[in-house]
Amino acid sequence: MVKGRLLLLLAWILICPSETYVHASVQQKALRSRQIGTESQIVSRMFSEYDPNVRPPVRDSADHSSIVVIVSIYINRVNWEGQTAVVDLYLRQQYEDSRLTYEVDPREKIDEITVPLNKKVWNPDTYFTSAQEINPDRNHKNRFVVEPSGFIRSSEQKIVTVPLESGSSFPFVNERSFRLRLSSYGYPIDDVVYLWANNPPTIVPVEVSKDLLDGPYSFSEAFAGDCVGNYTVGVHSCVDVTVTFTGHSCDAYLRFFIPTVLLVISSWLHFFIHGSWSVPRTISAAFPFVVFAVFLVGFNLI
Repeated sequence: MVKGRLLLLLAWILICPSETYVHASVQQKALRSRQIGTESQIVSRMFSEYDPNVRPPVRDSADHSSIVVIVSIYINRVNWEGQTAVVDLYLRQQYEDSRLTYEVDPREKIDEITVPLNKKVWNPDTYFTSAQEINPDRNHKNRFVVEPSGFIRSSEQKIVTVPLESGSSFPFVNERSFRLRLSSYGYPIDDVVYLWANNPPTIVPVEVSKDLLDGPYSFSEAFAGDCVGNYTVGVHSCVDVTVTFTGHSCDAYLRFFIPTVLLVISSWLHFFIHGSWSVPRTISAAFPFVVFAVFLVGFNLI
Protein backbone atom coordinates (compact mmCIF):
# COMPACT_ATOMS: atom_id res chain seq x y z
CA MET A 1 0.00 0.00 0.00
CA VAL A 2 2.78 2.39 0.92
CA LYS A 3 4.71 1.49 -2.22
CA GLY A 4 1.65 2.23 -4.35
CA ARG A 5 1.26 5.69 -2.83
CA LEU A 6 4.95 6.41 -3.38
CA LEU A 7 4.69 5.42 -7.02
CA LEU A 8 1.62 7.66 -7.49
CA LEU A 9 3.44 10.57 -5.84
CA LEU A 10 6.51 10.04 -8.02
CA ALA A 11 4.37 9.91 -11.18
CA TRP A 12 2.59 13.15 -10.19
CA ILE A 13 5.93 14.89 -9.61
CA LEU A 14 7.15 13.85 -13.07
CA ILE A 15 3.94 14.65 -14.96
CA CYS A 16 3.00 17.96 -13.28
CA PRO A 17 5.97 20.05 -14.55
CA SER A 18 5.50 18.81 -18.11
CA GLU A 19 1.80 19.69 -18.00
CA THR A 20 2.69 23.16 -16.68
CA TYR A 21 5.22 23.65 -19.47
CA VAL A 22 2.74 22.55 -22.13
CA HIS A 23 0.08 24.85 -20.70
CA ALA A 24 2.50 27.82 -20.66
CA SER A 25 3.58 27.10 -24.22
CA VAL A 26 -0.03 27.01 -25.39
CA GLN A 27 -0.69 30.34 -23.66
CA GLN A 28 2.36 31.95 -25.30
CA LYS A 29 1.29 30.76 -28.74
CA ALA A 30 -2.23 32.05 -28.18
CA LEU A 31 -0.89 35.43 -27.00
CA ARG A 32 1.42 35.72 -29.99
CA SER A 33 -1.43 34.82 -32.33
CA ARG A 34 -3.59 37.59 -30.83
CA GLN A 35 -0.68 40.03 -31.06
CA ILE A 36 -0.18 39.31 -34.78
CA GLY A 37 -3.87 39.89 -35.44
CA THR A 38 -3.91 43.10 -33.39
CA GLU A 39 -0.76 44.41 -35.09
CA SER A 40 -2.27 43.77 -38.52
CA GLN A 41 -5.39 45.73 -37.58
CA ILE A 42 -3.35 48.63 -36.19
CA VAL A 43 -1.15 48.79 -39.31
CA SER A 44 -4.24 48.80 -41.51
CA ARG A 45 -5.76 51.69 -39.55
CA MET A 46 -2.50 53.69 -39.40
CA PHE A 47 -1.84 53.62 -43.13
CA SER A 48 -5.45 53.93 -44.35
CA GLU A 49 -5.08 57.68 -45.01
CA TYR A 50 -1.35 58.12 -44.43
CA ASP A 51 0.76 60.02 -46.97
CA PRO A 52 4.51 59.27 -46.58
CA ASN A 53 5.44 62.13 -48.90
CA VAL A 54 4.07 64.81 -46.53
CA ARG A 55 6.17 65.99 -43.60
CA PRO A 56 4.59 65.28 -40.19
CA PRO A 57 3.10 68.20 -38.25
CA VAL A 58 4.86 69.46 -35.14
CA ARG A 59 3.31 69.49 -31.68
CA ASP A 60 0.97 72.35 -30.81
CA SER A 61 3.16 73.15 -27.81
CA ALA A 62 6.35 73.38 -29.89
CA ASP A 63 7.99 76.80 -30.24
CA HIS A 64 9.48 75.95 -33.64
CA SER A 65 8.33 74.54 -36.97
CA SER A 66 11.05 71.88 -37.42
CA ILE A 67 10.90 68.12 -36.95
CA VAL A 68 13.71 67.12 -34.57
CA VAL A 69 15.60 64.05 -35.79
CA ILE A 70 17.88 62.31 -33.27
CA VAL A 71 20.60 60.34 -35.02
CA SER A 72 23.29 57.86 -34.07
CA ILE A 73 25.63 55.61 -36.06
CA TYR A 74 26.70 52.00 -35.56
CA ILE A 75 29.86 51.14 -37.51
CA ASN A 76 29.96 47.47 -38.40
CA ARG A 77 33.03 47.21 -40.61
CA VAL A 78 35.79 49.42 -42.09
CA ASN A 79 37.94 48.52 -45.09
CA TRP A 80 41.01 50.72 -45.59
CA GLU A 81 41.75 51.37 -49.27
CA GLY A 82 44.65 53.76 -49.72
CA GLN A 83 43.53 57.26 -48.73
CA THR A 84 39.87 56.26 -48.45
CA ALA A 85 37.81 54.08 -46.15
CA VAL A 86 34.82 51.93 -47.09
CA VAL A 87 32.50 52.03 -44.09
CA ASP A 88 29.68 49.56 -43.52
CA LEU A 89 27.35 51.20 -41.00
CA TYR A 90 23.82 51.46 -39.67
CA LEU A 91 22.19 54.89 -39.59
CA ARG A 92 19.76 55.09 -36.68
CA GLN A 93 17.15 57.85 -36.57
CA GLN A 94 14.43 58.77 -34.10
CA TYR A 95 11.64 61.26 -34.73
CA GLU A 96 7.93 61.72 -34.08
CA ASP A 97 5.05 61.39 -36.52
CA SER A 98 1.77 62.14 -34.72
CA ARG A 99 -0.20 60.73 -37.66
CA LEU A 100 0.94 57.22 -36.68
CA THR A 101 -0.30 57.26 -33.08
CA TYR A 102 -2.42 54.30 -32.02
CA GLU A 103 -4.06 52.80 -28.94
CA VAL A 104 -3.62 49.24 -27.80
CA ASP A 105 -4.91 47.24 -24.85
CA PRO A 106 -2.12 46.83 -22.25
CA ARG A 107 -3.10 43.17 -21.90
CA GLU A 108 -1.91 42.59 -25.46
CA LYS A 109 1.65 43.48 -24.35
CA ILE A 110 2.40 45.38 -27.58
CA ASP A 111 4.96 48.14 -26.99
CA GLU A 112 5.88 48.75 -30.63
CA ILE A 113 4.98 47.73 -34.15
CA THR A 114 7.42 46.93 -36.93
CA VAL A 115 6.41 48.56 -40.18
CA PRO A 116 5.92 45.93 -42.92
CA LEU A 117 8.20 46.06 -45.94
CA ASN A 118 5.29 46.92 -48.23
CA LYS A 119 4.48 50.04 -46.20
CA LYS A 120 6.40 53.31 -46.31
CA VAL A 121 6.71 55.97 -43.62
CA TRP A 122 7.94 59.54 -43.95
CA ASN A 123 11.68 59.97 -43.49
CA PRO A 124 13.79 63.15 -43.34
CA ASP A 125 15.72 62.25 -46.52
CA THR A 126 19.03 61.97 -44.67
CA TYR A 127 22.26 61.52 -46.63
CA PHE A 128 26.03 61.73 -46.07
CA THR A 129 27.39 64.98 -47.49
CA SER A 130 31.04 64.03 -46.87
CA ALA A 131 30.86 60.51 -48.31
CA GLN A 132 29.70 58.67 -51.39
CA GLU A 133 27.15 55.94 -50.86
CA ILE A 134 27.78 52.63 -52.62
CA ASN A 135 24.76 51.01 -54.31
CA PRO A 136 22.14 53.31 -52.73
CA ASP A 137 19.33 51.55 -54.63
CA ARG A 138 20.29 48.14 -53.27
CA ASN A 139 17.94 46.64 -50.67
CA HIS A 140 20.04 46.76 -47.53
CA LYS A 141 18.81 45.86 -44.05
CA ASN A 142 16.24 48.49 -43.08
CA ARG A 143 13.86 48.45 -40.13
CA PHE A 144 11.22 50.95 -38.99
CA VAL A 145 9.48 50.65 -35.62
CA VAL A 146 6.52 52.78 -34.43
CA GLU A 147 5.59 53.24 -30.77
CA PRO A 148 2.00 54.00 -29.63
CA SER A 149 2.92 57.70 -29.25
CA GLY A 150 3.89 57.88 -32.94
CA PHE A 151 7.60 57.89 -32.13
CA ILE A 152 9.55 56.26 -34.98
CA ARG A 153 12.85 54.44 -34.61
CA SER A 154 14.61 53.47 -37.83
CA SER A 155 17.79 51.58 -38.63
CA GLU A 156 19.15 51.64 -42.20
CA GLN A 157 22.25 49.87 -43.43
CA LYS A 158 24.49 51.97 -45.67
CA ILE A 159 27.91 51.43 -47.25
CA VAL A 160 29.82 54.63 -47.93
CA THR A 161 33.26 55.64 -49.18
CA VAL A 162 34.84 58.49 -47.24
CA PRO A 163 38.28 60.17 -47.59
CA LEU A 164 40.79 59.90 -44.77
CA GLU A 165 41.99 62.91 -42.80
CA SER A 166 45.46 63.49 -41.31
CA GLY A 167 45.84 64.94 -37.83
CA SER A 168 48.47 67.33 -36.51
CA SER A 169 50.58 64.41 -35.26
CA PHE A 170 50.82 62.79 -38.71
CA PRO A 171 53.00 60.87 -39.60
CA PHE A 172 54.59 60.26 -36.18
CA VAL A 173 51.42 58.72 -34.69
CA ASN A 174 49.73 55.94 -36.61
CA GLU A 175 46.15 57.22 -36.72
CA ARG A 176 43.46 57.11 -39.37
CA SER A 177 40.45 59.40 -39.18
CA PHE A 178 37.43 60.13 -41.32
CA ARG A 179 34.51 62.51 -40.97
CA LEU A 180 30.86 61.63 -41.46
CA ARG A 181 28.51 64.56 -42.02
CA LEU A 182 24.73 64.13 -42.11
CA SER A 183 22.15 66.47 -43.57
CA SER A 184 18.76 66.41 -45.26
CA TYR A 185 18.71 66.43 -49.03
CA GLY A 186 15.20 67.77 -49.45
CA TYR A 187 14.30 69.62 -46.25
CA PRO A 188 15.83 72.93 -45.09
CA ILE A 189 16.54 73.85 -41.48
CA ASP A 190 13.02 75.24 -41.05
CA ASP A 191 11.61 71.75 -41.67
CA VAL A 192 14.20 69.33 -40.23
CA VAL A 193 16.79 69.76 -37.46
CA TYR A 194 19.36 67.08 -36.57
CA LEU A 195 20.69 66.29 -33.10
CA TRP A 196 23.14 63.64 -31.98
CA ALA A 197 21.91 61.05 -29.49
CA ASN A 198 23.92 61.93 -26.39
CA ASN A 199 22.55 60.00 -23.43
CA PRO A 200 25.39 57.64 -22.44
CA PRO A 201 25.86 54.89 -21.50
CA THR A 202 22.66 53.52 -23.04
CA ILE A 203 22.75 55.70 -26.17
CA VAL A 204 25.88 57.26 -27.66
CA PRO A 205 26.38 59.08 -30.97
CA VAL A 206 28.74 56.44 -32.42
CA GLU A 207 29.07 52.75 -31.61
CA VAL A 208 31.38 50.21 -33.21
CA SER A 209 31.33 46.45 -33.52
CA LYS A 210 33.52 44.21 -31.40
CA ASP A 211 35.80 43.48 -34.37
CA LEU A 212 36.78 47.17 -34.57
CA LEU A 213 37.92 47.23 -30.93
CA ASP A 214 40.84 44.90 -31.56
CA GLY A 215 42.54 44.71 -34.93
CA PRO A 216 45.28 46.31 -37.02
CA TYR A 217 43.41 49.59 -36.53
CA SER A 218 41.28 49.75 -33.40
CA PHE A 219 38.62 52.31 -32.58
CA SER A 220 40.03 55.18 -30.52
CA GLU A 221 37.47 57.98 -30.21
CA ALA A 222 34.62 59.80 -31.90
CA PHE A 223 34.13 63.55 -31.66
CA ALA A 224 30.58 64.61 -32.56
CA GLY A 225 29.47 68.16 -33.34
CA ASP A 226 26.89 70.12 -35.30
CA CYS A 227 27.11 72.39 -38.30
CA VAL A 228 24.98 74.36 -40.73
CA GLY A 229 25.25 73.67 -44.43
CA ASN A 230 24.81 76.57 -46.84
CA TYR A 231 23.70 75.32 -50.23
CA THR A 232 22.48 76.89 -53.44
CA VAL A 233 18.88 76.67 -52.27
CA GLY A 234 18.24 77.24 -48.56
CA VAL A 235 20.13 76.48 -45.37
CA HIS A 236 20.14 72.91 -44.11
CA SER A 237 20.80 71.53 -40.64
CA CYS A 238 23.67 69.07 -40.37
CA VAL A 239 25.70 67.16 -37.80
CA ASP A 240 29.15 65.64 -38.19
CA VAL A 241 31.41 63.24 -36.33
CA THR A 242 35.13 62.57 -36.66
CA VAL A 243 35.96 58.90 -36.04
CA THR A 244 39.57 58.03 -35.19
CA PHE A 245 41.27 54.64 -35.32
CA THR A 246 44.73 53.89 -33.93
CA GLY A 247 47.20 51.37 -35.35
CA HIS A 248 50.54 49.96 -34.29
CA SER A 249 53.20 52.61 -33.62
CA CYS A 250 55.83 50.78 -35.68
CA ASP A 251 53.76 51.25 -38.84
CA ALA A 252 54.55 54.97 -38.97
CA TYR A 253 58.28 54.23 -38.80
CA LEU A 254 58.05 51.58 -41.51
CA ARG A 255 55.95 53.85 -43.68
CA PHE A 256 57.92 57.12 -43.44
CA PHE A 257 60.93 57.23 -41.13
CA ILE A 258 62.89 54.19 -42.33
CA PRO A 259 62.36 54.89 -46.08
CA THR A 260 63.48 58.49 -45.51
CA VAL A 261 66.64 57.37 -43.72
CA LEU A 262 67.40 54.90 -46.49
CA LEU A 263 66.85 57.65 -49.05
CA VAL A 264 69.33 59.95 -47.32
CA ILE A 265 71.95 57.22 -46.94
CA SER A 266 71.64 55.87 -50.47
CA SER A 267 71.68 59.37 -51.97
CA TRP A 268 75.35 59.68 -50.93
CA LEU A 269 76.43 56.59 -52.86
CA HIS A 270 76.84 58.36 -56.21
CA PHE A 271 79.50 60.64 -54.66
CA PHE A 272 81.79 57.63 -54.47
CA ILE A 273 81.43 56.94 -58.18
CA HIS A 274 84.03 58.54 -60.46
CA GLY A 275 82.84 61.74 -62.12
CA SER A 276 83.55 60.49 -65.60
CA TRP A 277 81.08 57.63 -65.16
CA SER A 278 77.99 59.63 -66.04
CA VAL A 279 75.59 56.72 -66.56
CA PRO A 280 76.33 54.93 -63.24
CA ARG A 281 76.17 58.27 -61.41
CA THR A 282 72.77 59.02 -62.95
CA ILE A 283 71.42 55.57 -62.06
CA SER A 284 72.76 55.77 -58.49
CA ALA A 285 71.15 59.21 -58.04
CA ALA A 286 67.74 58.13 -59.36
CA PHE A 287 67.67 54.70 -57.72
CA PRO A 288 67.00 55.94 -54.11
CA PHE A 289 64.01 58.01 -55.23
CA VAL A 290 62.56 55.02 -57.09
CA VAL A 291 62.96 52.83 -54.01
CA PHE A 292 61.38 55.52 -51.81
CA ALA A 293 58.40 55.84 -54.18
CA VAL A 294 57.92 52.06 -54.21
CA PHE A 295 57.97 51.98 -50.40
CA LEU A 296 55.51 54.86 -50.15
CA VAL A 297 53.03 53.53 -52.71
CA GLY A 298 53.29 49.98 -51.38
CA PHE A 299 52.50 50.94 -47.78
CA ASN A 300 49.62 53.17 -48.84
CA LEU A 301 48.01 50.22 -50.57
CA ILE A 302 48.16 48.11 -47.42
